Amino acid sequence: MTPLPVATIISCCVFGGALVGLALHARLPEHHLDARSKDVVTLVMGLIATVSALVLSLLIASAHDSFNTQEREVQQLSAHVIQLDRFLARHGPETRDGRDLLRRLVAEDIPLIWPADRAQPESRARTPGIAGAIFLVLEMSRPYSGLMAISSAPMRSVLDHIGR
Repeated sequence: MTPLPVATIISCCVFGGALVGLALHARLPEHHLDARSKDVVTLVMGLIATVSALVLSLLIASAHDSFNTQEREVQQLSAHVIQLDRFLARHGPETRDGRDLLRRLVAEDIPLIWPADRAQPESRARTPGIAGAIFLVLEMSRPYSGLMAISSAPMRSVLDHIGR
């Protein structure tokens, strides 16, 4: 399932929970509605919100680190492929077949990693609060597709330089 439907489902669940809470409010006994009970509920809700924010921030940080690692690996791979091509070029024309094979392999792998027909919507739905954070985590967990994808520019640049 893609991140946008997951975030939308979570938003609907949170909104539905709020509506259920409003419906149950009318059926509570009077002693559950006094100031002390409301203070306890407020404190517990604050604690839950704080812990949820902490967990979500740790999830976002972890997904961001993973995304950045993948991006650095793509850049390093690009640099290594160019170095290999330059190394082969220095060894003369007898390495031409190897350089051509390297170029073919890179040309075949780019569309597999970054599909050209990736659909990106014109407008993005805004997802509030907790659903927005989950959307962000899910987007960063798919680093080669989605709205926040790692650029294929380093590998496409490599493809332009191989064999020259």
